[in-house]
Amino acid sequence: MVNQRNLKQKYSGLLLVAGLLIAIAVNTVLVQPTTADSLSMNTKEQIAEMVIRQAKAWEQQDAEAIANDFAQDAIFIAAGFKFEGKQQIEQAARDYFKQFERTEVEIKRVIISDRQGAVEWDWRDFNRQTGKEGYAEDAIIFELEDGKIVYWREYIEKKK
Repeated sequence: MVNQRNLKQKYSGLLLVAGLLIAIAVNTVLVQPTTADSLSMNTKEQIAEMVIRQAKAWEQQDAEAIANDFAQDAIFIAAGFKFEGKQQIEQAARDYFKQFERTEVEIKRVIISDRQGAVEWDWRDFNRQTGKEGYAEDAIIFELEDGKIVYWREYIEKKK
């Protein structure tokens, strides 16, 4: 017999991410933006390029390039960690690179709406000490101000 409470706890985070992605998608498709809040096609392209740049920077182990897309007072939350400020984010990337190598990021989907967005990507890496491969499916919600990331929140589902 399946315990409904356990199922609810297990999938509540996943449902939250799905709800956020749907809300962003609906807002993108159905809401007519005002001139002041709307993004030009060029800006949407720039944001999509930023996501690609982030993926490549992680693959190339370039902590400085990762940090360059973040505002000075940005917040980065992932897997139980919270890093505040561009310098902490860059150091967190450097610390990650000491432990992992051969990171591969496959972007599945990018959703952009006004100054916020969502990314779905798959992540592979290898632990330097054990040589074991890690794999995760990752959903990210981000917010931008003046072309810089001010908020980045990852919802990671590790796979075996």
